[in-house]
Amino acid sequence: MVMAVMLFGAVLSACDDDDNNKSTWERYADWRNKNTAWIEEQIAAKAPDGSPLFTVYNPRYNHAQFLMRFINDTTLTRGNIRPYFTSTATVNYTVHLYEGTRIDSAAAYTSQLSSQGLIDGWSEIITRMHVGDTVEAILPYNLAYGSSGATSTPPYSALRFNIRLTDVPYYEVRP
Repeated sequence: MVMAVMLFGAVLSACDDDDNNKSTWERYADWRNKNTAWIEEQIAAKAPDGSPLFTVYNPRYNHAQFLMRFINDTTLTRGNIRPYFTSTATVNYTVHLYEGTRIDSAAAYTSQLSSQGLIDGWSEIITRMHVGDTVEAILPYNLAYGSSGATSTPPYSALRFNIRLTDVPYYEVRP
């Protein structure tokens, strides 16, 4: 009887170890697949005003791509300054996971776009905007937090941003 209990305990602990022995890729397969499917749906979806998200190709990051849509009338902001990759920018933003969970937001968040601490896609979005523009952008996990995730963001998470560029302090004038 004691031997049967020990054998049963060993089997149970081996089952628990199975999940621990899986790679992050395997543990988050369902989440990753749902995120990827959601991005595919967004490519075909249109905003309530009928405007589609457009695909932006990013040569700086192995031709990665993300989706972006201007929410404002860009003819009204066309003459405003646009940040460079080396600029500092001030934005208001919210960010959500694919299923709607808000994971972060800020008013008047200021950062240097080429900072090491930013996700790869962030600078790409901001450098395509003029002061006063508001965009919705969807980043796949490889331009967001990747396979490691972050504090409130699981690995392999696509992110949906709403961003308004409010200022480019210390704007560099280039010849």
